Order: sequence, then C-alpha cells, then structure tokens
Amino acid sequence: MKSSYLLVFISITLSALAQIFMKLGTNRVGTLETISFIEKFLKYFSNIYVLLGLFLYGISALLWIVAISKIPLSVAYPMVGFSYVLVFAMSILFLNEQISMVKILGLILIIFGVITISRS
Repeated sequence: MKSSYLLVFISITLSALAQIFMKLGTNRVGTLETISFIEKFLKYFSNIYVLLGLFLYGISALLWIVAISKIPLSVAYPMVGFSYVLVFAMSILFLNEQISMVKILGLILIIFGVITISRS
C-alpha cells in the first residue's frame, strides 16, 4: 500500500515537472501571435522542452493508472493538490516567478486540505 502512495507522489512530481518543461518550451518559442495555427503547432511540438514535458506527462499518467488501481480515487485525487505546491516552488526556482503572501496563504490552505483528506 505504501508503494501506491509513492507512485502517486512520483506521478504528481512528474506532472509538475512536465508543466515547468512545457512553460520553458513556450517561453523559448514565444507567443507566435502572427502566424497560423499549423505553424504554431509545428513550432511548439518541435521544441525539445515541450516534447519532454509531454513525455513526462505520459509517464506520470501511466504511474497514476497503476496507483489508482491500488488505492481509492477519493484518497489519491485530493493529493493532486500537492502539485500546486510543487509547481509554485519549481516556478520560483526555474522560471524566476515572483511570490506573494496571497499565493503563500493559498498554498498553506491547499496543504492543510490535502492532509485533512488523506487522513480521512
């Protein structure tokens, strides 16, 4: 059973990393407002960071499927809230995003919610 919770944590972590890589990729490609949808599609999906993010999402999904086959979804899914904390921290570390007290307060509420649900 503990290994199932580890799979949930790894899945959530990979999903958060996927978000960071996709953001890095879109930052490198730019907004692409003046080109067609097809050109945007090709630029984004030929970017190594975007591709790496999608790959990590795929691995995350596979681990998630295995995890929820072993533990109740009503227990596992609220733990996805922890991804907000991971993405927040990784955004600060890797994307130099700014923090605010409101964001920190929101994260604290998410953490308490995840702990509360996981103990039920």
